[in-house]
Amino acid sequence: MKRLGCTPFLWIALLSAPACQTCPPSSQILVAAPDFHSAEQAGRSFFAALGCDDGRAEYLAFGEPLKERYGATLDLYLLGRQDLRKELGPAVGQAWRLEPIGTTQGEPGQWVHWGLGKRVVVSLLMQEQHYFEFREDDGRLVGAPLNGPASTLLRKEGRSMLLEINDPILRSLGDGSRVVGLTVASEWKIADYRVPVEDEN
Repeated sequence: MKRLGCTPFLWIALLSAPACQTCPPSSQILVAAPDFHSAEQAGRSFFAALGCDDGRAEYLAFGEPLKERYGATLDLYLLGRQDLRKELGPAVGQAWRLEPIGTTQGEPGQWVHWGLGKRVVVSLLMQEQHYFEFREDDGRLVGAPLNGPASTLLRKEGRSMLLEINDPILRSLGDGSRVVGLTVASEWKIADYRVPVEDEN
């Protein structure tokens, strides 16, 4: 069987054809070490995972609303991820080539529109999420989402800065273990997505 070349002749073919290059090194880096510090970098991390066909890395880019859609667990997402790939359509085959081409305000969050050239292929609703995470000396992690940024939890008393976290999950901290690390941070995650509807006229 003759192998077809990789040069599309029409724009539609370019959008519909699978990416001709296997997962590029830049995408492999983002899959191994995703970056959620900004809405755009979180989007790049997701598209890197999508292009490399890595379901676990895709799931890491999801915010709580999108996790709920897939049953909130990685296992359930992996069972249904073909639905996501089908809905995203052309964005899957060209994931590693997509670039942010604009933003609009979402409720809440912001829509980041991704495409090739000036044509939007998919839009991601990005929301900033806040969380805390304790690391115990046995390597176990205990954490949960926060309702607001760390600044709302900090209280200054004299020369001390106090951080107050009140969450039921903290009961699971082991009595015999020792907390050796604490992370309180914010990161951008995907809350929703939409694909432009093609004009049939």
